[in-house]
Amino acid sequence: MYVNRSSTDVTRKSTDFLALNGVDDYYLGPKLGTQNGYDVYAPNLSRLYQPITRDQYDSFSGLNRAASSATRTAATALVTNTSLFTLPAGDVGLAVIAQAQREKFFNQSADPNAGVLFRGQTAGTSAEGQRDLYAIGAELQVPILDTFSANLSGRYDKYALQGGGGNGKATWKLGLEYRPIESLLLRGSYATAFRSPDMFYLFSRESSGCTTNTDIYQCRKAGYSLDNYDSCAQSGLSVLSSSTGNRDLKDITARTFTYGVVWSALDNALNVSVDYNSVVIKNEVHILGTDTILDTEANCRLGTSENGATQFDINSPTCQQVLGQVQRKPATDPLNPNGVDKAFSYPINVASQRQTGVQAAMDYRWSAGTAGDFTVNAGYYLPIKHTTQDKEGDPVYDQLCCGNSNELHYRTTLGVNWKRGPFSASAFGVRNAPT
Repeated sequence: MYVNRSSTDVTRKSTDFLALNGVDDYYLGPKLGTQNGYDVYAPNLSRLYQPITRDQYDSFSGLNRAASSATRTAATALVTNTSLFTLPAGDVGLAVIAQAQREKFFNQSADPNAGVLFRGQTAGTSAEGQRDLYAIGAELQVPILDTFSANLSGRYDKYALQGGGGNGKATWKLGLEYRPIESLLLRGSYATAFRSPDMFYLFSRESSGCTTNTDIYQCRKAGYSLDNYDSCAQSGLSVLSSSTGNRDLKDITARTFTYGVVWSALDNALNVSVDYNSVVIKNEVHILGTDTILDTEANCRLGTSENGATQFDINSPTCQQVLGQVQRKPATDPLNPNGVDKAFSYPINVASQRQTGVQAAMDYRWSAGTAGDFTVNAGYYLPIKHTTQDKEGDPVYDQLCCGNSNELHYRTTLGVNWKRGPFSASAFGVRNAPT
């Protein structure tokens, strides 16, 4: 049994322009009044193109501090027995584990008075939370025959959140290995998984700041595309982006299935393996950035992706969610009618994601006598299927088709290592196929 505790303390510092130390007066000049609800100034335009001195910069700016901390205290008990009992093919091994831990965090987005002290800053917010986790699990290694063995494990995890909420779930794994001859191994496994969302996603409070984005909907409606968004009047806009946590996030679950073959030859100097794998993840947590939100909003409003390969239903669950994340100015706004005023971002659960593929690997080792020892490693991965569904009721998208993602068609790797006495050298290369 062992107990451990870890902690991290971080202070983030940035230099920002102060709101009340003259930077507005220096660049904007005196205020003349208002027009259409906007303040009107008489700026000295020449100052916009002149450098300021170090003394001026120091007088206009100040240090914006934000503190964060995280602690984790855990106790783990582990009991193992490599010979729990004996079968004709060998000893049965057992391992049992029990864990308990507490996690806490505190995070500041900016100085608590940033909205008053600094220009272009909103009020700093803080987030904090605590979570208690408990788990118990066991694993059995069972030699069924001389050539056939099984590995069976199970685990139960439970967590409780500060302020209420929590969940628990049992997961398990079964692995099988069959060796018909000494040089050949057939293997397969099936497993389930479960985890709670990160605490930061659950407990974060609202924070906001200005980002530079393109109003993709307005630009596409005006005939622009990705190739010439820079020429659109609605590009390079300053958008107020707001983000917050989400206490309604669901737990993340997954199941995996793999099977494959391993062949060894030349006294194990050569090893070749080929495996098929399938992974299904439900309720994976994603945070949509402002660019993604605006891109999806445009697809939903226009009914199709920019390349026309994917259709969007404005009444679908995802489109309704994204439309609610974009706040637009009224059509009567004198400067930017119907323009983006604010974008809201928060973590969401992706309904499901499935990916299958084939992975192959080879390594070969040999000795060249006085010239040294050499090792060659090669790898190859071929995705077969990758689909996603953002929300229940949404269409299922093929991520290997139609420009829906930048996923590679395949990936190969090759590495060479040389070692002679105290000297060694390595070379490694990656070949990424087109997307």
